[in-house]
Amino acid sequence: MSALRLWLTGWPEQAIDHAVRAQARAEMLAHMLSLMVALTSSAQIRLLRGECTAAFAVAQRLIDLGQEYDFVLYETMGMMFQGSVWVQDGALDRGLALLTAALARYRRLGSAASAPFFLTVLAQAHLQRGQVEEGLVV
Repeated sequence: MSALRLWLTGWPEQAIDHAVRAQARAEMLAHMLSLMVALTSSAQIRLLRGECTAAFAVAQRLIDLGQEYDFVLYETMGMMFQGSVWVQDGALDRGLALLTAALARYRRLGSAASAPFFLTVLAQAHLQRGQVEEGLVV
């Protein structure tokens, strides 16, 4: 969580450093839940920094590990990050489709903590498509 705190307080280089170190530490400990949390933080920081290729790769790892270990929540988080990357990269149709489906799944799981972040991405995607009303609804 220190990575996100650093990002939000204006320290982007330190934020990515903390995210990378947290991921490495979780890998070393081989503690799957810690790794999932670290990957989630890393994907978010990389997305915020505009590092789409890296964010997509981390999101894919979340999806793969989520499927392997039956961590549906983190698999879904990975899907939301991938949809967000596609939106940021300009693949709006693909990004909107995945992000919408993943957000619905996220809500069905009873999760809400990260919804505002991804709803913002979804609203921005609608705005980029000129769908102002749809974006306002989101």
